[in-house]
Amino acid sequence: MSGLSDLHITAVNEATAVPQTDIGHSWRLALSPHAQPGRYADAQLDDTHGRGRSDYRWQPTATKSVRLTLRARFSHPAVQFSGTAGFGFWNAPFGDPSVPWPTLPQATWFFLASPHCDLPLAPLQADGSFTPGRGWFANTLDTTRPRALALAPLALPTLLANRFT
Repeated sequence: MSGLSDLHITAVNEATAVPQTDIGHSWRLALSPHAQPGRYADAQLDDTHGRGRSDYRWQPTATKSVRLTLRARFSHPAVQFSGTAGFGFWNAPFGDPSVPWPTLPQATWFFLASPHCDLPLAPLQADGSFTPGRGWFANTLDTTRPRALALAPLALPTLLANRFT
């Protein structure tokens, strides 16, 4: 199990992540009241910083599974929540500056999009209508699989099309 001392803090644009040692092994991740609407801000904890991908701690094998247990809460009602929040596992495909080479993304995550969001990657309903892109999502992504690689040429056109729909 990873301890508090193993975690690396990343905070971008008026975000903070501070240990709450008075209440045990927990952290408070927050955005400052001065964070600018429409500007990316992030408070993130990880235990991958400075490690090669083969040294990441949370790698399931045929004989060893990985389990994530946590409690998460927000400090205000859901209707006041703005932006996104989430937790899970990923391989930092292009975001870890200590790893020089990008790799294909792999992730398992639980993700909350606020009532103000409409994420274009939400699934279609059975009747073909669009699902609102807000609320809680749970998903996996493994772009190293042959089926995902076959769809790779469509990635950029799809992303561009979603910007204008």
